Amino acid sequence: MPKPTLKDIAQVAGVSAMTVSKALNGKPGVSEDRRREICDIAERMNYAPNLIAKSLRVDETKTIGVVLSDTSEMVISKVLRGIQDGATNHGYSIIIANTDHQPERELQSIRTLLSKQIDGLILVAPTLYTNEHIAFLKSFGIPFIFLMRKNDHSEIDTVINDNYLGGYQSIAHLVSEGCRSFQILSLSNSQSSQEREKGYRQAFSDFKIPASPNQFHAVTPFVEAGYNAAKQLLAQGVRFDALVCGCDTVAIGAMDALLEAGVKIPSSVRLIGYDGIDLARYLRIPLSSMAQPLYAIGLNGIEILLDRIHFPQMPVRKLVLKSELVVRQSTHA
Repeated sequence: MPKPTLKDIAQVAGVSAMTVSKALNGKPGVSEDRRREICDIAERMNYAPNLIAKSLRVDETKTIGVVLSDTSEMVISKVLRGIQDGATNHGYSIIIANTDHQPERELQSIRTLLSKQIDGLILVAPTLYTNEHIAFLKSFGIPFIFLMRKNDHSEIDTVINDNYLGGYQSIAHLVSEGCRSFQILSLSNSQSSQEREKGYRQAFSDFKIPASPNQFHAVTPFVEAGYNAAKQLLAQGVRFDALVCGCDTVAIGAMDALLEAGVKIPSSVRLIGYDGIDLARYLRIPLSSMAQPLYAIGLNGIEILLDRIHFPQMPVRKLVLKSELVVRQSTHA
């Protein structure tokens, strides 16, 4: 059976071949509803505009594209090191594109990398993971993998941290230290934080800890945000003996605010972060943290992608790695 063409898809969709091309390549000029419809039709027809991929099958470039938010972020840089070491070990080089958490830049970065004839693509905590974006990625016929982004697509290779378990263990540790009154500084617009919050709530239920929506405060992942949020809690006279932060950078800011107000850590308030960045151990009061296996996420991600490149029919891999509780003086005297 001959492979479907743009013209075939256009005929089924009732649009022009040019419109189909724009839709599949994420270009402007097509509404989101129409783009979604065309992508669904193309997927059902097993269409893959694989001009780049065809050339790669013949002449592998030994180059992997990596799309990520910002290489200067301590969390992302550890993941990137794992990717880079794994690529080097197998004789591959990488091309990096920073997106600054902007969906449009992410889309443009993907297009740019694919134009450079890469063998595969790694997306680290991508912001774009809807059905139409998945169809867009698949349309190029280039193997790709998601890191640090849970998704419900059964055919996409993924490596993530078990954020639910990490959230649960954070609360369990603080309960074991005698804490009963919690405040949570959770990262806003974060899929990972949503999973951790489920873990927090389950732990509250299991340990019979009173919980309410007023305990959860959305913050951005920056030191200043943690400082301001903790300062506001203190100014409002909120009483708590445990402060759980969605990332270590938020915890660093919160620690400054607590100490500045004369709050004793850990005797009055126990403070825990998430991520396990290296800086956490060097603070005025070394910070306890749920340390994500960041390097392992990157290393496993590149290994799975390279396997996918060489063995396209292998079973889909969805790897879930556990965080490690690192106890320091901010929660344990």
